[in-house]
Amino acid sequence: MIENIKRIIKENHPTYDELVSLFDVEKKVINEYLLLLEQDGLIEKVKNRYYLTSELNLIPAVIISIKEKFAFANVSEDEDLYISINNLKNAFLDDKVLLKKISSFGEKDEYEVVKVTKRARSILVGEVVVFGSTKVLKVDKIARPDFLFLINSDLQIKNHQIVEAKIKKISSSSSVVEVINILGHKNDIGMDVTRIILFNNAPLEFNEDVINEVKNIPSEVKKNDYKNREDYRDHLIVTIDGDDAKDFDDAVEVSKVDDIYYVGVHIADVSYYVKENSPLDKEALNRATSLYVQDRVVPMLPFELSNGICSLNPHVDRLVTSCLFSIDEQGHILTTHICKGVINSKYRLTYNYVNKFLNEERYNKQEYNDLETMLINLSEVSNIIRKQREKKGGLNLSSTELSFHLDEQGTPISIEKRKQDIGEKLIEDLMIKANEIVASSIEKMKLDMVFRIHEQPKAKKLESFQRISLSKGYPCNVDPLSCTSLDLANYLNSVKEEDRVVLSSLLLRCLAKAKYSISNKHHFGLASKSYTHFTSPIRRYPDLMVHRLIDKYIVHNNKQSSEEDKVSLALKCQLCSTRERRALNIERTVESLLCCKYMANHLGEEYLSTIVSFSNQGMFVEIENGLQGFVPFDSISGDYYIFDEEVYRAYGVRKGKEFSLGKKVKVICCNVDLQKYQITFNIIKGDNHGRYKNRRKQ
Repeated sequence: MIENIKRIIKENHPTYDELVSLFDVEKKVINEYLLLLEQDGLIEKVKNRYYLTSELNLIPAVIISIKEKFAFANVSEDEDLYISINNLKNAFLDDKVLLKKISSFGEKDEYEVVKVTKRARSILVGEVVVFGSTKVLKVDKIARPDFLFLINSDLQIKNHQIVEAKIKKISSSSSVVEVINILGHKNDIGMDVTRIILFNNAPLEFNEDVINEVKNIPSEVKKNDYKNREDYRDHLIVTIDGDDAKDFDDAVEVSKVDDIYYVGVHIADVSYYVKENSPLDKEALNRATSLYVQDRVVPMLPFELSNGICSLNPHVDRLVTSCLFSIDEQGHILTTHICKGVINSKYRLTYNYVNKFLNEERYNKQEYNDLETMLINLSEVSNIIRKQREKKGGLNLSSTELSFHLDEQGTPISIEKRKQDIGEKLIEDLMIKANEIVASSIEKMKLDMVFRIHEQPKAKKLESFQRISLSKGYPCNVDPLSCTSLDLANYLNSVKEEDRVVLSSLLLRCLAKAKYSISNKHHFGLASKSYTHFTSPIRRYPDLMVHRLIDKYIVHNNKQSSEEDKVSLALKCQLCSTRERRALNIERTVESLLCCKYMANHLGEEYLSTIVSFSNQGMFVEIENGLQGFVPFDSISGDYYIFDEEVYRAYGVRKGKEFSLGKKVKVICCNVDLQKYQITFNIIKGDNHGRYKNRRKQ
């Protein structure tokens, strides 16, 4: 329908009344589509008639970065547009805008903001700065540097307090804000993390309506709750999670008869307690995901649900949505069954426990008890599923995740790389298979569905990666326009283990970002034709949406779906994808902050590092604990260094010393910027890990 609206606007430039008269649906459906198109900057009203912005030479974009003298707006996955700071006008970070090209300088075009189509923020978080009788809110990186946020508030506020303020009025060069909440002093413990969370417009507290609703939700399963549910309480079912986990939304079981494995993946039935369009549901959608940072969890649902009645805690009855399947030793799925159920988890296992048993203890025993037998069967099923996925071309790409140990002041005292062992992989494999089964089961019904999609990488990015890989001696002989995940998997298998980590990390950056959609465009990275998110409804809203669709289509056999339902699903998918990116940005920013705080106590210390990427100004290196920092070229003495993008190497103009991807270099930590979250290393003088080469002969 949305494409029809765009087509009609392009052909006829209708008024609102003319447009509505062409569709046999309620006005509010049309209004929702028009709002979506306007906020995305795809249509604009001129003299009461609708036009496509492309017809008006306007470009929809999102402001993604604001510096002192310029800003950038993103228009597509691989295209950012330059805006000089004065032409940013009163647009803020993350605002949706319409741009117009105003000049060209060689290859560089310059744009100006014509209109803000959607504000990303109505609440700001910043530091109070007092100048005599004037109070200003200092908010870094959100507007052009000379833009003022003037405080007009009845609250008694002091210099250097961190506050939340509501935007009351915006003019061309300033904004009036009203302080609505005093968070504390800027030096309070945890305030730096709180600022990052709130700066990104993520809520910390639940509102009063949600709190009141939660009070009426029971803390235990009631007798009436068991109706129309399959009873799995006598099954040997377990949860397997991290040592510190509090919310358990998945439990598993497996038995083996002859050569067939019978698997049960049981997921917390959050939809039974969170009613659609209730205050609790609306807040869950607004958050869309739980937020996990090193010093706290900001849950999607209040802890009374996420850690209580919805959590699959051991030795208590819990309601679930179950995905059961049988699988043979060749990886063929023989039967599937999706239903509502009730379980009573027998054990709360940890990854450490499972890893220790499967990696060590199992080999020291002649006989196994029921739990140990099941863990072995789970491991075998995991291997079957993983091998089948790899055979289809599933990519084993993962970036380095860091684990922090914090002191009482929130300062990191140690950092190490997070490891994924057999226990973690086991749960991952079973969850992926359950997600595939649920997605394909509903897709076969030809009904509206929430898919988790991961599109094919852009040819331009793959071509760039091919040049980098070739410079390392590994031809990546795939067609950038039509390559499959199997093509890339075969390529990675040809790379030596010592080079695979660096090249895998760079390849990961070339891939598209996964997102939610009602259109199934497959999942490239998993080599899956039909995929969704079903297994984590405590912490992800799309999973909750999928559970409701299961309840509607499978449990109640209701196959009716209106255009309004489809619009609602599409809008929610879009919002959830946006919220997921917000959460990821917060988690990465907090990680960068903690890395900086750690290295601030290790200035002057020396490390052996690996070169992991380059820019025109320098190179990024990773030390042994996984922490990354920047080595500026102008800090390397004895030569003037240039980055050659074609061969992905840096070289000295005079002496020809080269630095290439994956090379080891000794560095010293020389500077930490806690405001910009940047760590700077210098190469230790006399280090000979770089390679000398006569550039003139190349």
